[in-house]
Amino acid sequence: MRKKAIYILFCVYNILSGEKSRLDDIFISSKKNGIIMEFISNSSMQGKNITGWQSNSGWFYITLYEFYGDSTKFYPKNIPDEISKFQIIKLDESIQIGIRTFNKIDYFEYQTNKEKNSVIAILHYSKDILAIVVKNDPSIQYTDNKRKFNGIKKWLYLTGST
Repeated sequence: MRKKAIYILFCVYNILSGEKSRLDDIFISSKKNGIIMEFISNSSMQGKNITGWQSNSGWFYITLYEFYGDSTKFYPKNIPDEISKFQIIKLDESIQIGIRTFNKIDYFEYQTNKEKNSVIAILHYSKDILAIVVKNDPSIQYTDNKRKFNGIKKWLYLTGST
């Protein structure tokens, strides 16, 4: 009898935890070193339900597993100029977001925000692109920290030897 009760509780838990979430909105912003996408949902999201990859064709895909929604309602209002193409693919048990950028996305990470029921996807460009941006932008000041540490190192050696 006890085994049956545990089995029933396990089945009920799996059914309830397997419930799909509704995607309500997508916000996209562009930065010098990449793109930030925020996915707003009707329930708290988990990082394990999200994955992303770069295809050989230049598209970057983000898949939201166990999600549903009306793409006309959550289609982003503003798409930055750095994104050349944007597509939403609705599958049976997931929603896939495809973006094509002028710069290749080198790596990505996700952060969940349980208070806002959202996930923020941070898509980083290659470090070479960021180096070019820093070199060409005079408002970004570059300081050589190596010289600063050499002075501190010499001072520590002098005080330590005395």
